[in-house]
Amino acid sequence: MNILNGFIYISLLINTSCNDLENKKQPPKDDKINSSYSLTEIDSIYKKIIKNCDIWVKSWKDVSNNFDITKFKFENKDSCKSCGNWDKYIVDNDFLALYNDILFYSFNKSMIVDIYSNKTILTKKENRLIATFDADTKVYVIDLNNKKSKLLFTSGTIEMYNDCLWIDSDNFALLGSRSEYVNNIESFRPFIWIYNIKNNVYNIYSDSKTYQKYNTGYFFNRFKNISDK
Repeated sequence: MNILNGFIYISLLINTSCNDLENKKQPPKDDKINSSYSLTEIDSIYKKIIKNCDIWVKSWKDVSNNFDITKFKFENKDSCKSCGNWDKYIVDNDFLALYNDILFYSFNKSMIVDIYSNKTILTKKENRLIATFDADTKVYVIDLNNKKSKLLFTSGTIEMYNDCLWIDSDNFALLGSRSEYVNNIESFRPFIWIYNIKNNVYNIYSDSKTYQKYNTGYFFNRFKNISDK
């Protein structure tokens, strides 16, 4: 019996030691531990969004007074394997002129992020722009200097992309939300999707909370010179 007890005791010691070693290998529980951006960089990005994308922030504040992007949590980081390759882009000045107001230009005007044109049909009517919409979104990056473009991804109605902010010459943030279902009840989770052009890597930050409504009507509130009729 003593021999058996001694064996059990030694086994417990070995297991405990192994578990301690394994626990030491685990990274600290930090919601930004795998992010490409430091806490300081993310805080700076949040401040830029609050300042420059105040219409988007307010649109979610109208949904809930508790909305606060500084409380967003790091969700995922990945190389954009699903992104398309850079393809030749033929500059279409008529397209650029018509869609100018809903294209997002980099600081030096050499790059464009296009989140709207695939699903938005713009027509001119008596010096006014009229918009009608399709369901699917395609997000493109266009390099005007090198005449090339890249399809980042395609999404249906589950994800909505409202706005874009260039952070610097290599990074931009997409602001939107996605639809989620829990117990057959639909809710909406706002997110910030940050893409690095050079590294082809994206980081997603999202609200820890979901909301029963979303920021409906954002497009026409954001682009006052465009109407639906």
